[in-house]
Amino acid sequence: MLSNIDSNKYLNIICTSRLYETPPAYVINQPSFLNCAVQIDTDMEPMELLSHIKNVEILSNREKTIRNGPRTLDIDILLYGDRKISYMEGDDINERIDGSLIIPHPLMHNRSFVLKPLSDLCPDVSHPVFGCSILQLLNRIKDIDVQDVLYLKNNRKIIWGDKTYIMGILNCTPDSFSDSGKYIQHDQAIKRVEEMISYGADIIDIGGQSSRPGSDKISSIEEKGSVAPHCSPSGD
Repeated sequence: MLSNIDSNKYLNIICTSRLYETPPAYVINQPSFLNCAVQIDTDMEPMELLSHIKNVEILSNREKTIRNGPRTLDIDILLYGDRKISYMEGDDINERIDGSLIIPHPLMHNRSFVLKPLSDLCPDVSHPVFGCSILQLLNRIKDIDVQDVLYLKNNRKIIWGDKTYIMGILNCTPDSFSDSGKYIQHDQAIKRVEEMISYGADIIDIGGQSSRPGSDKISSIEEKGSVAPHCSPSGD
């Protein structure tokens, strides 16, 4: 959705950080938050980009509650290259309205839930105001209460670092050098998955692109066609 913009504008997602679960800040009587950072390439100027991400929030059905309260989605522009921008509609940093923009984000240097995911992407990038790296800013914070997680179906989640997870690999390619096409048929694939789970696998990696030396690279559509049928017990 972030990159779904006017055809005359360009926005490309370069990479994303891990997903972090953090306890609520400022207003503590609410559920935990999920935070991540995204690196993009765009031809939009900062105020154009701000307008775009506000539209993304609207399309995501964001409902405004109290300040720092629960929200469906909240997108902030943390950095824009090494530029420093200040466009305020209001005098108080903590009471900015939607049309205001300050870059770098004026509170990011004190927030571990911002700096931790940002350090996944650009730990050595220098903060345009403070002149030190993102990782150095993060290391200055004494209590870093963030946990990287992976959310699964039915609100299940994997907490990275909580235990050692075992991953089983299911090859669904006809020319795999390890499985020789044994698991293309759905019933055989499910049987193999159940077997790996019985051996203690926590995660199943389903492969649709052969890693055999010299194999032809297939399209993402072809790969999805190989993998998707084995993502449910029924094969739907």
